[in-house]
Amino acid sequence: MGLLTREEEKRFPRERKSFTVESSEGTEDENRSPAVPTHTTAQGPVQVDVVRRQEQAERRVAKKKEGLAVKREWDSATALAREQAATLTTECAAVKATLQEREAQLQKGGAIDHDSGEAREDACQGTC
Repeated sequence: MGLLTREEEKRFPRERKSFTVESSEGTEDENRSPAVPTHTTAQGPVQVDVVRRQEQAERRVAKKKEGLAVKREWDSATALAREQAATLTTECAAVKATLQEREAQLQKGGAIDHDSGEAREDACQGTC
């Protein structure tokens, strides 16, 4: 199965051109020398690798602890914000109820102009 559709096969010829490159130089991989000379490489595991793995494990543990500390701080701040929101909601409801009661008292006494919703000056003089 070809990669081209029938229409594309009609548009593009099937002739393929191939290019060859001749060079006396080797490829890049062949020219590259090893980073560490072969006579100094160890045959088995080296203590440095073990220490390095231990350091990586310690870093992972430290990051986890730091993450947990940040999460605890975030949870604490969130809980405090929720408490403050609940307190403010309660205070708002209390003030709203007080204002509604005061408005009802003023309406009973005829101290509010129903068209403008403002208290009359004579009603305020007695209370202020």
